[in-house]
Amino acid sequence: MEHVPWNGLTLADLVMPWFLFMSGVSIRIALLSRIKRGVSKTEISYEILVRSVKLIGLGMITIGGNESWEYFRFPGLYFPEHLINWCILGTFLSVTYLLPVPNCPTGYTGPGGLSENGKYYDCIGGAAGYIDRKLLGEKHLYNWPTAYNVYYRFDDEPNGIPYDPEGILGTLTSIFMVYLGLQAGKCFDIFKEPKKIIIHLLGLAFVYGIAGMLLATIGLEYDERYGKIAEAIVPINKNLWSVSFVFVLSSMAFLLLAFLYFIIDVRDWWDGAPCYFVGMNSILIYLLHIIAGYRIPFTWNPKYQSHSEEMLMAFMGPFLWTIYAYWCYDRKFFVSV
Repeated sequence: MEHVPWNGLTLADLVMPWFLFMSGVSIRIALLSRIKRGVSKTEISYEILVRSVKLIGLGMITIGGNESWEYFRFPGLYFPEHLINWCILGTFLSVTYLLPVPNCPTGYTGPGGLSENGKYYDCIGGAAGYIDRKLLGEKHLYNWPTAYNVYYRFDDEPNGIPYDPEGILGTLTSIFMVYLGLQAGKCFDIFKEPKKIIIHLLGLAFVYGIAGMLLATIGLEYDERYGKIAEAIVPINKNLWSVSFVFVLSSMAFLLLAFLYFIIDVRDWWDGAPCYFVGMNSILIYLLHIIAGYRIPFTWNPKYQSHSEEMLMAFMGPFLWTIYAYWCYDRKFFVSV
């Protein structure tokens, strides 16, 4: 499974946003559980700080991606009420659409390269890419974003313009995604009746879904002969972590959470297996995937270059990791930080 080259969505684009969303849900539930057990807020804050340092350290080890500090990748390490988060969202919008970028149009959010007939070749990501290159340096950024496969010429510039899809500006909207998950978690605390919980989750899904789709369609123009002739004001874009991307993915997350709550907790039609085997050892599975997930038997160089073989590889990895997660679960072996 691959991420979309620039605008749009694929199945792979759902994973990280939904992980952040569920982190927000879990934060609310976990904090209330600790407080009810009499743990002081000071102790909770210290535990959060220690765990954050541990997670950042693991991120540096697994995602830093280089033996040299000169080329060490800083983005990709996420640093995790109402007013603050909406200010964060406002900051993202202001910088994205108002910051002047040298040799690029203000508010540009395209992939640069060969798009727009190569008019803005070095403008990939607009303000987001510019900020990362200035503050972090080109050597510390991800050097192979999905846009390169479509919008850049490999014969004369094999590495394109460095751009990191998990850079500084995108961290702002990813924080807002966690905040929306926190609001979902509040539904389970504030409302005691399953019907009210589901109604509020569906209401949030409707509001953010409509808002996201409006942002992703306003300004979009198509011509029957020439196809798309104008881009939307705020297109759905994982590389930029655009506001419409966060809103639409959050809407889908609210819907999925309401559905799972209904079939698991309300109707008891499913107990969550085998998903919770992996969930109870998520850190271990993730680290092992980083170490061994790109090797046989989890994946391999396709021999026949067919869709069936690609589907088999996409299935094999999760299937084998789930079996291993069950093995750990059955032996009460859990890794946490």
